[in-house]
Amino acid sequence: MRKKIAVIGLGHFGEYLSQKLSDSGSEVLAIDKDPEKLEQIKDAVTQTVCLDSCDEKVLRSQGLEEFDAVVIALRDNFEETLLTIMNLQKIGVKRIIVRAVTAEHQQILRHLGVDEVLLPEEETAIRLAQSLTMENIIDSFSLNDDYIIIEAEAPGEYIGKTIRELDMRKSFGVSLITIRRMTESKGVLGFGKKSIEKIIGIPDADTVVERGDILVLFGPEKNIKKVFGKN
Repeated sequence: MRKKIAVIGLGHFGEYLSQKLSDSGSEVLAIDKDPEKLEQIKDAVTQTVCLDSCDEKVLRSQGLEEFDAVVIALRDNFEETLLTIMNLQKIGVKRIIVRAVTAEHQQILRHLGVDEVLLPEEETAIRLAQSLTMENIIDSFSLNDDYIIIEAEAPGEYIGKTIRELDMRKSFGVSLITIRRMTESKGVLGFGKKSIEKIIGIPDADTVVERGDILVLFGPEKNIKKVFGKN
């Protein structure tokens, strides 16, 4: 069953999120009070509605309590964000996700009972810092202040060794989730070669790490740094 998600506020973040959700197969309702923004995105989402989310009666008419989640991506007016949250809580929306602009706003939203608060600029800065300070890192995702998931190119000294020999859980307190590996296959007509990425599920103990492998690791950030020789 397709997930039903509403996005309120079509700035750069809200517009991009709406498009990505739609591309992933979700049923997306895009809401904004600017008709020009709705016009720009109308062909990329399921439905668009022009309304003021501070108006509880109008917002209630959209049946948002039946949606799997509502994302508030209003950037410029924090008071508008607060009023929208209160309206959605009154309506009985199952899951409210709010984009915050500052850490102070994030704390206020937590006090209002919003469980899921996004701080995109901070997340981007954290991911960039991690990629710049830890060699081999391709991408990372912080689960909280302590634990992260990272994708990183296998260090040279790991090449040719088995998962059992490396034993990263025992050596570093880090779990190997999976391995992304590029493999070559013949073209459709049997001529030439093309590279295809293969996901090696949950690697078993006898899996050998190959050159170019991308390791997907989970664990405390301080432990992940040790995997790549950063103490």
